Order: sequence, then structure tokens, then C-alpha cells
Amino acid sequence: MTSDHLNHKIQKITRELDSGKPIISTLENMIENSLKKASNINRIWTSSDTENKKNLCRILFPGSVYYNAENHTYLTREMNKYFAFITTLSNDYGENKKETSSKISKKSLPVPESRLELPTFGL
Repeated sequence: MTSDHLNHKIQKITRELDSGKPIISTLENMIENSLKKASNINRIWTSSDTENKKNLCRILFPGSVYYNAENHTYLTREMNKYFAFITTLSNDYGENKKETSSKISKKSLPVPESRLELPTFGL
């Protein structure tokens, strides 16, 4: 009786997990729409009112935008990672058409190398 009960719970949880999977076409549409908006960011900026420009700045620069009064320049601490990645790709696109795509792989985030030493537990 316990195994039947557990199997029933497993099936119920599996159904719940399966129902939460994103639909691929929706994901593709979301990516396509975000890329269209990113490519039109200048037009969006110029056609926006002050409040929407503030919201756009919050999206693009989640670490805030600061004004340096001495140099009369704007400073940012961080850029939205999605937009930073798009910028990297678009900046290198023209160059990569002529060359290999090694620049993109060089700008990818580093992955720690595995070590040859054996893992030790409980020391």
C-alpha cells in the first residue's frame, strides 16, 4: 500500500512539473520580441517621455546611473547582462563575418578547469 501511495504522489508531482514547462514557441516569440526591442532602443528612447526613460534606464542599468558633476558625464556600475551580451555580439558581428568566431568564445564567461587531484571529504 505504501508503494502505491508513493507512486501516485510521484505521478502527481510529475504532472505538475510537466505542466510548468515553457512552450517553445512562446519562448522563441519572447526572444524575438526582445531582440527587436533591443535593436530599436534608440527609437524607443527618443519617443519616450521622462518616466519611461527612467524605467528604461532601470532596466538597462540595474546598478543605477550616476552623474559626475566634475566631468559632466554619466556613470553606471553595471549593465543588464542580457543587453551586455547583445552589445558584445552586435559589436563583433561585422568583424566576425570576415573572421572566425573566436572573439565571441574569448568573451564567454570562464569555466573553472578540473583538477587532477582527488577530492577529499571530511577533512
